[in-house]
Amino acid sequence: MSGRSLLAKRPSSADAGRMEGSSSAMTTTAPSAREAILKACFELFERRGVRASVVDDLVEASGVAKATFYSYVHSKEEVALEYLDHLYLTWVEALEAGVAARGDGPESLVGIFDAVERLCGKKGETPCASMVHILAEFGTEEPLGKASVRYSERLTARIAMLAQAAGLSQPAEFARDCRLLIDGTILSDAAGNSRSVENAKTIAGTLIEHHVSRQGVQGARA
Repeated sequence: MSGRSLLAKRPSSADAGRMEGSSSAMTTTAPSAREAILKACFELFERRGVRASVVDDLVEASGVAKATFYSYVHSKEEVALEYLDHLYLTWVEALEAGVAARGDGPESLVGIFDAVERLCGKKGETPCASMVHILAEFGTEEPLGKASVRYSERLTARIAMLAQAAGLSQPAEFARDCRLLIDGTILSDAAGNSRSVENAKTIAGTLIEHHVSRQGVQGARA
């Protein structure tokens, strides 16, 4: 698939970061077949959205009989929770790689938006997939929406870790500001703004400069 798709590396269910709703016992039954089913379902979720994809759609996309489908996953909700986990791990990997590629210091945090560009910036391909879209579909009251909020909070915490490693003295505050920019970029991209990612990278530089200047007032880390 293209560089934009989030399906290039599907982590196993043993990966750190697993949250509620996973079926670890079923994973050990036949991982390769289960992973193939999940991959097909994830691709459908990317194209159509989670809410609009009913079980029959998932079965058809998987290319297996319904009985076979249910021998590997219990429900659409289980698949959707696996999808959230997949999105979280994919975004963490992309953000960390983007920052690492930029080197050291606060300026390396622009690499966060290199990652956003890689995952969301190519037009005419698979739509950008993120936890923001799940939250937009389900709100904060439904179980999938609540799970999306928890994963989103964990992603913000990972951004704070990157900011701390880059030398910012207020990493949590930067992470919250950064998430506002990331989420706004994702929604703008979904609305068809062809310059959303490019503009976000420019704004990101200003955001980093703002936090660096504040660091000078509050005391830079030695």
